[in-house]
Amino acid sequence: MKEFKKIYNAILQINLKNIENNYNYLKKKAPNTIIAACVKANSYGLGSYEICKTLYKKNCRDFFVATLEEALLLRRKYKYVNIYMLNGVNHLESFFDAFNSNIITVINNLDQFLILKNFFKIKKKKIKCCPSF
Repeated sequence: MKEFKKIYNAILQINLKNIENNYNYLKKKAPNTIIAACVKANSYGLGSYEICKTLYKKNCRDFFVATLEEALLLRRKYKYVNIYMLNGVNHLESFFDAFNSNIITVINNLDQFLILKNFFKIKKKKIKCCPSF
């Protein structure tokens, strides 16, 4: 069990065994389904490293994050997982970073789609992305 202390004298305890049990429950209920974990914003303040480590041990290989920074941090620790970046990219340079790190970019709007299109014109390679509109 991991404890997080703040200056407010409050203690938040995260029971990683319960997270593991919840994952196992979902896998049992939907055995032929990919179960992904949303670990954006440091797992909503619960500690994404600890949660990812716990779920990875249970064979979770799909994770959702919000930003490129979160995606790159997760990629450094886990080379062989699918990482989906929910916010997408707003600059061509960011798409290069995502592509080079094998990050799956969620395309949320026309502007992001146009960035993807420009990227494809330059690279002429398959791009992992996920439309959200």
